[in-house]
Amino acid sequence: MPLTALALNCTLKPGDAPSSSALMAQQYLDALAEHDVVGTAVRVVDLDVKPGVETDMGDGDEWPAIRRQLLDADVIVVVTPTWVGQMSSVANRVLERLDAELSETRDDGNPILYGKVALVGVVGNEDGAHKITADLYQALDDCGLTIPAQGGTYWNGEAMHTVDYNDLDETPEATLSTLRTAAANAVHLAAQARPGSNDVIAKGSERPTAVRTWPVLPRPSGASSSRLACCTDGPQRGHASRSTSSDHTMSGSASMWRCTVSCLTRRPPHPRRAAPPGAGPRG
Repeated sequence: MPLTALALNCTLKPGDAPSSSALMAQQYLDALAEHDVVGTAVRVVDLDVKPGVETDMGDGDEWPAIRRQLLDADVIVVVTPTWVGQMSSVANRVLERLDAELSETRDDGNPILYGKVALVGVVGNEDGAHKITADLYQALDDCGLTIPAQGGTYWNGEAMHTVDYNDLDETPEATLSTLRTAAANAVHLAAQARPGSNDVIAKGSERPTAVRTWPVLPRPSGASSSRLACCTDGPQRGHASRSTSSDHTMSGSASMWRCTVSCLTRRPPHPRRAAPPGAGPRG
């Protein structure tokens, strides 16, 4: 079954009005199609997406239709224009509606958007693309989407001019090559993250609860006998750090870990150095 993509065009221009965001969204879909991804675009401004942070705000809210497409897609593309240095109000509305997914989970307990990959595009004839990209990355990641390496592209025209992205005779190579790289990285990641394709992803919601005891390695002559051969079942619990000269070897793994938790190690007191004869008290 091929991967699928949904491009959310967050232009402020309704209908068939020429749109730089629409152009970049289509370029993303074309780049994804080179990797056999089937995609579609939605011009969000044409739909009555109500304000709110629920999956369905009722009273004619058309967000649920977008949400169904979003949940069916493997790759989500969000493209926004730049206005007064910010993403469009439509893009903000999309993020607000995605906030509802924070409380939605899959059957395996993971966030409902977990395993889906997000790409970002920003256009505009003024500065702001880096900030907007960072804001979108944070919000989309917070909702459970995964951002691939170099997962966004942008174009900013010359300041205080009227030339738009869709007015250019051809797309600048830097913008287009970055877009293609983002698309390729997204496809690779989406294929790995698809439910059922990777046991690590499928078990992503599991949290270590037990304390595992590791066998004690032969102790060098003169070493303290008070070290405990105990480590939590995961680095986040015990703040364990990677080491190639570890005291403990993790069962079933080639990784070796050194336990750095002070409560698990009782070191002997440091021997006091005897003061030289006649020396007075130290200050």
